[in-house]
Amino acid sequence: MPSIVTITFNPCIDKSTSIPQLIPEKKLICTSPTLEPGGGGINVARVINRFGAEALAIFPSGGYSGQFLIN
Repeated sequence: MPSIVTITFNPCIDKSTSIPQLIPEKKLICTSPTLEPGGGGINVARVINRFGAEALAIFPSGGYSGQFLIN
């Protein structure tokens, strides 16, 4: 059983993208968006797990967003 448990009451799907270079007054062409589970407790648990400790994120899930967060 993990020693750290986080609770996220309002989970979300974080979307991010990037550009190779920022040039004023030029059209920006972004990379394809990256989607990741997000929300305070989910992000904290992810970082804790990356550092090698065990953390469990608890969050409500339902519908399309819930399926994305679980998988």
